[in-house]
Amino acid sequence: SKNFVLGVISAKPAYLMNREAKGQAVALVGRVPVKISGSVKKGDPIWPAGNGEACNIDNGREPFGFALADGEGLVECALK
Repeated sequence: SKNFVLGVISAKPAYLMNREAKGQAVALVGRVPVKISGSVKKGDPIWPAGNGEACNIDNGREPFGFALADGEGLVECALK
C-alpha cells in the first residue's frame, strides 16, 4: 500500500472547520510551520520522514510541500 500525507498539525489555523469535534487542527494546504528532521533550504521539496516529521530526502514517497525558508526544527512550508 502507498502511504501519503494528508496534512500537518496546525497550532494556529486560519480557518477551523468542525470546531466542536475533538482532535487537533490539520492544515491541508497553504503556508504552515512544519517540523523538519535535519535541515532544509528554501525551495526544497519535503517528504514525510516516517517519524511524524518531514525531511528533504527523497525516500520514494510523494513530496507533500516545499520549504519557504532555510532552516531546521519548525520551518515555514507550502503544502500542496
